[in-house]
Amino acid sequence: MNRPAHDQIHYLYEQPPAHGAAHQVAPGLFWVRLPLPLALDHVNVWVADDGDGWTIVDCGLDTEPARAAWEALQKGLLYGRKVRRLVATHGHPDHIGMARSIVGNQTAPFVATAIEWETAVRAHAEAGLEIPTAQVEFLVRHGYSSEAAAKRSGFGRIIGPLMPSPPPLDEVIADAQIIRFGQRDWRVIIAGGHAPEHASFYCEADHILIAGDQILPRITPFIGVNFREPESDPLHTYLESLALFDMLPDDTLVLPGHGLPFRGLPQRLRQLRDHHDERLAKIVTGLEAPKHAFDVARDLFPRAIGTGHERLAMSESIAHLNFLMHRGRIERVHDRAGTLRFSRG
Repeated sequence: MNRPAHDQIHYLYEQPPAHGAAHQVAPGLFWVRLPLPLALDHVNVWVADDGDGWTIVDCGLDTEPARAAWEALQKGLLYGRKVRRLVATHGHPDHIGMARSIVGNQTAPFVATAIEWETAVRAHAEAGLEIPTAQVEFLVRHGYSSEAAAKRSGFGRIIGPLMPSPPPLDEVIADAQIIRFGQRDWRVIIAGGHAPEHASFYCEADHILIAGDQILPRITPFIGVNFREPESDPLHTYLESLALFDMLPDDTLVLPGHGLPFRGLPQRLRQLRDHHDERLAKIVTGLEAPKHAFDVARDLFPRAIGTGHERLAMSESIAHLNFLMHRGRIERVHDRAGTLRFSRG
């Protein structure tokens, strides 16, 4: 049976704009891509024409290549008009790392949800510091070696030098609020899982969704458990949040934080749910004997384990294990060494 055309994923462009250039995705709304010095090597930025200036949604990391791209943009698309406002989808450094520089240079207000700003402030304060003892103990309990857990080669230390402190928060946005920029009205959609108070923006008039990292076209958003909230269930929060987007029209144009703009939101929502269902089933099948979370991470993310991203792989694996445990599909037990193992029960 053939599915209707609107049920498929169709990309608006086959290729992204060059760094410092822009593609128009709708009248007065432009797509800019900035480089990242990470395995995920880019972030999308959305530039909205306010008539007398510009609103920028997200802004990338503060690196020399990203700054060069911004300078090219200011000589091109942005030439002659100031940035009037900088809006953040969430507080991860690849989305707000250059915020202070942009806000300071343009005297533009910074707009975000309260929790995302507070999280970014704390992340900046802790970046580059020694890993807390509680974090080391958390990793060791889940099967990571104490030597590896104690190394200062983690993600925070890599990102820390690239992220100045976030600028002061000038305007707090909340769920269901209508915010106007780019001569359009946008409804704020707050959703969790990837970040605690992630904001997406939906234009009812034109069926456009600035999705941030909540919905990505080809990869799935990172969803992990950290040592401060070891019993948390962010995967449940994320999967529940997808219902917020089920209600949007089938022809919605999705503007993601990474990847290519696309149409086919219903299909992508199904893919995201199916992906996590398959991953959860794989975990349960693999627990023929009790395993540490690190063993599960090896099964789920062999490439990440082999390329130095063990802690991220473990964090996401624990999120899936916690989801299964909270629903009684698996059990968690302490072994004689004081570490945690998961089993089918």
